[in-house]
Amino acid sequence: MRDSMERDQTIIRIGPARRGSLFARLWRWFKQAREDPYARRSRRVTLILVMLWIVNVFDLVFTLMAVKAGGFIEANPIAAPLMNDVALLVIFKILVVAMASIIILKFRKRLFTEIGCWGLFLTYTLVSAIWWIYYFQHH
Repeated sequence: MRDSMERDQTIIRIGPARRGSLFARLWRWFKQAREDPYARRSRRVTLILVMLWIVNVFDLVFTLMAVKAGGFIEANPIAAPLMNDVALLVIFKILVVAMASIIILKFRKRLFTEIGCWGLFLTYTLVSAIWWIYYFQHH
């Protein structure tokens, strides 16, 4: 009986719920977010940030497709010179989104950050919808 109990405790320690595992940390994060309003906001902002990365990738893919098709003019004066070099454009996009993500994560518990993230997400979603319409109407 004692051997069985020791084996069960060992399994618990080595399993996904051990203290330092990614699963355990995520579980604590979600559990804490149910109890603490700042933690809830932190979780929402982090999830919005994940969605922002997804729509930014979508925007990048459609930008690259438009550049390849020809006749595309970039309105962003910083990114416009990079349109001829795909690698530089991708690196630029990743660096800009990564730097913004670091700032957002630093201030993720603030109301203004959450409002700003929702605004960014809605804006990028609108841009993605425009890309979607543009691409499927012209191609």
